[in-house]
Amino acid sequence: TILSPDPGEEFTSKTLVFKTQVAPAVGHRLNKIVFIVDVIQVDTQNLAIKKQTTITSSFRPTNLTQGKHTLTVIVSDEERNQSSRSVSFVFKP
Repeated sequence: TILSPDPGEEFTSKTLVFKTQVAPAVGHRLNKIVFIVDVIQVDTQNLAIKKQTTITSSFRPTNLTQGKHTLTVIVSDEERNQSSRSVSFVFKP
């Protein structure tokens, strides 16, 4: 679940902070999370998560234009199962 940004939320800061809540399937362990803005991978974190947790990522864009953008978060487990969620936000620095 993407906790931040909310759909359509406006970011006016030059540093974007994303929060997501992840939980592995029973008996599995999450081992990777990737944050993508539009088509650019902005953060990758290696994990070892066996229970629900909140993960935060920050991104200071240098070439992100003002306007609407899409954040996609992809999590994967040790068996390479993947799940993704997306949300649109507005960048107005």
